[in-house]
Amino acid sequence: MRFTYKIGDKVQLLRNIPSADGMLYEGTKAKINEIGFPDKDLMIMDDVGKLWYVNEEDVKLCQS
Repeated sequence: MRFTYKIGDKVQLLRNIPSADGMLYEGTKAKINEIGFPDKDLMIMDDVGKLWYVNEEDVKLCQS
C-alpha cells in the first residue's frame, strides 16, 4: 500500500497526531499536498490551512 494516494486527494485521519504545534485529531479531513518525504510519507493540509507531515498508515481515503 505504498503511495496509493495522489496529490489533491481528500483523506481522513485514523488516529490523533500530537506535535509541538498542536494536535491533529482522529476523523479530521485534509487534502494531500505532497507525497514522498524521507521521514514521513505525506504532507497534508487541514481545514484551517495548517500543513502536517504524516505517515501513509495514519490516513484513509475519504469516500466522497
